[in-house]
Amino acid sequence: MEQELEQLVTTNDTKLAALMRKALVMNKYYYPTLNSDISKILQLAPQLSKNPKAKEQADGILVRLDAFYSRVSFDTLGGTGELCYLVTVRDLLKEFRKAMEKLLQGEVGIAMMELDNYGLAIRYVHGLYSAKLKSTLHTIRDHPDGRDFTLPKNERV
Repeated sequence: MEQELEQLVTTNDTKLAALMRKALVMNKYYYPTLNSDISKILQLAPQLSKNPKAKEQADGILVRLDAFYSRVSFDTLGGTGELCYLVTVRDLLKEFRKAMEKLLQGEVGIAMMELDNYGLAIRYVHGLYSAKLKSTLHTIRDHPDGRDFTLPKNERV
């Protein structure tokens, strides 16, 4: 995979090449539907304990998110600041799931508040990551050698 990403870097300018590599790695770990997936779970939350289909749908979304974030190779990310957001989202997803479990156990008031708060935090952190990726792309495309730089389409779970 790293070799495939390296082939997409098409400049001799070392600073621009570094930015291109950074954008490619960030894109590899970008989950474009995270915000809408969290919003969908929050929309389903009031029905979770009463409606098995709602619970199944919410669980399915969380399983996909957990699968994606558990496969992110945190040990090999190189410690770049932008990628620390991924660790935060991964950890927040665990707390989000715990709040969902509380809701299913009947702790409705506190669980809904926690679910809303963790959902908001996840969407906010994801928004920061998205903004960093867009800013990096903007910087790349401002350079004459980077005007045509595009990111490969991500394949999701």
